[in-house]
Amino acid sequence: RRTGLTARALRFYEARGLVSPLRTQSGRRWFGPAELGRVHRIVALKKAGLSLGDIKRLFDRKPIDLAALLSAQRERLAVQAQEIGD
Repeated sequence: RRTGLTARALRFYEARGLVSPLRTQSGRRWFGPAELGRVHRIVALKKAGLSLGDIKRLFDRKPIDLAALLSAQRERLAVQAQEIGD
């Protein structure tokens, strides 16, 4: 509930290796403060236009051309603004 995401979304992020919640003895996922922070970062980066693949590479500290990524995002936003204005 604290994340504002559905359980399905959290399971999807876990399946993609973006989060690794602890498990209780009954098998329920437990998101501690670090994992909750990570989920909030994922949500913020998605809102900024990054794909889950890009977010995973950032979290894994794999090389990513952030300047090109942001440039593409700006172009996409400009196209959307143009479409809204028409």
